[in-house]
Amino acid sequence: MSWTAYLAPIEQVSAGSAIISQQGAHCGHKGDWKANQSEEVNYANIFKSPSSYAGKSLTFGGKKYMINRALDDMVMAQAGKEGLILQKSKTVIVCAHYIEGQVAGNVSAKVDHVVRQLVENGC
Repeated sequence: MSWTAYLAPIEQVSAGSAIISQQGAHCGHKGDWKANQSEEVNYANIFKSPSSYAGKSLTFGGKKYMINRALDDMVMAQAGKEGLILQKSKTVIVCAHYIEGQVAGNVSAKVDHVVRQLVENGC
């Protein structure tokens, strides 16, 4: 299965999603995914010490998002009524961007579902 095929469930509830390696290499995306390579590398770096990023910010498509939750396996960031959800599996990070009108909880649940699928497949 291709990396982008894993993202199909997230595509239904988010503006865009991606899978990146834990080193920040872009594996694939669906929808309106605006992060550039340096932003994706930064997402991977956050997971090296997530608690040190709590209350700080990250960028997506050049826009600043405040990190409001930073756990060992999940990071959530928000800018107004839109946000980012990042969750890591054994080998990759699943990322999703939601916009106004989309429900963060639905996006988070789909990201978690995809991460569980990846873990079941050894990723």
